[in-house]
Amino acid sequence: MLLPPAWQYPEFTVARIIYMGRKYESAGFSETPWKMAQEFTTIDGEIIMLEVCYTSEFRQEFEGPFLKEERDLIQNIGSLITGYINSYKARDLIRLSQSTGQELDYSRDLTSRKLLQKFLNRQNA
Repeated sequence: MLLPPAWQYPEFTVARIIYMGRKYESAGFSETPWKMAQEFTTIDGEIIMLEVCYTSEFRQEFEGPFLKEERDLIQNIGSLITGYINSYKARDLIRLSQSTGQELDYSRDLTSRKLLQKFLNRQNA
């Protein structure tokens, strides 16, 4: 519900997030030829797909009918979502490690900073 108002034609904008086989769609979502999509990968390799579609044709801009700022926005939103999911997963791993006393695969002393560095290294590879 929050994504369409951020695009230049909010009344003609629909959005969808696909994560772990689930689809989270704005009201009236339908895929159209006027689509902007961005894929993101979590620290453990799960894919998050962000899609924004216009339901009507508009003049050509930076990327089809989309502005450069809209491309930047979808990348920033995806990074925020991915960062949130990664931090949630990291907290779970740290709690599991502390409660079981088991060593994790990533490192002996796993920290959020080390998980973040592992993620950044993976993105830059």
